[in-house]
Amino acid sequence: MKRYLLALLIVFIHAFPTKSENHRDPKTKENHENRVDSLLKILHSNDDGYVMVAAHRANWSQAPENTIQAIKNAMAVGVDIIEIDVRMTKDHQFVIIHDKTLDRTTTGTGKVSKWTLDSLKTLFVTDRTGKATLEKIPSLEEALVLTKGKVLLNLDKCTKHLEKITELLIKTQTLNQVIIKTKTDFWRTRLHHKCSQNKLIYIPKIDKHKRNLEYQVEKFIEKHEPTAFDIRLSPKDSSILPLINKMKNKSCRIWVSTTPNENINYRGETKKHIDSNKKWDWALNMGANIIISDEPGSLIDYLRCKGFRNKKDVQKPGNKVEDSKTLSRKNKSITPKI
Repeated sequence: MKRYLLALLIVFIHAFPTKSENHRDPKTKENHENRVDSLLKILHSNDDGYVMVAAHRANWSQAPENTIQAIKNAMAVGVDIIEIDVRMTKDHQFVIIHDKTLDRTTTGTGKVSKWTLDSLKTLFVTDRTGKATLEKIPSLEEALVLTKGKVLLNLDKCTKHLEKITELLIKTQTLNQVIIKTKTDFWRTRLHHKCSQNKLIYIPKIDKHKRNLEYQVEKFIEKHEPTAFDIRLSPKDSSILPLINKMKNKSCRIWVSTTPNENINYRGETKKHIDSNKKWDWALNMGANIIISDEPGSLIDYLRCKGFRNKKDVQKPGNKVEDSKTLSRKNKSITPKI
């Protein structure tokens, strides 16, 4: 009788594996590659056949900048990277807002650092005309939870708080999808060490005016093997092209900005009348394979037409990608009556 019961027990154990055994099974849902994993492979591949698109202050051409709706819009059009600005509140919480003060983008006034997170949540974010919308100032944690596994994040204006932010990234399990950049002299800063220790992606910003630039870049590549460089240029610059080619030969991606406050000083044209295709043509001609834009949806449409958005835009089954025109119609009216 005992042998019979023992045999039944063995059959039962094999028929119903434990949770820990399921966890180790590579075919389980938890172990499936998510979109961030796919994007990281592309980021490290330096594949010119796929030009990565970064949304400046999220997709703020369709919603107030640095808001949850702008982040959702950016993901909806299929961007690879979302750039957002991080500030610390009076009670040492992190929120998403560009300026040090509230005046330009919210219904509040004064410095962000003088308000607590709870008090900031009583305010509304304003649109480009200054009208209040339904949007609130997001916390960094809200943004991390929303984007987990879906898109890479470039966190700006927060390097001095990197240790505390890293704790939040660990808490939300988003450590692997965060990019940190810096304007300081990249070969002197220790920021890349901090990023490396915490498995963050460090991208140094450089411009052609640095002394001994070529030597410094070569030494930096040799020592740290960076994923990419953010090149601060204007469309008239061509002298740095040989250095860009050297970077790419070392498997470094080239990040170029085409936002209105950078890289668009075209002769005879004003900032309000720059042809977007001309900006993007220039960026591609300079060797860019990461482009940040205020018009990410239109940029993706442009790159698709040019053949630079293969791999089905790194979309997973069930992820619906909408073009910029559809998204514009959906987000036409977000202004509340207050």
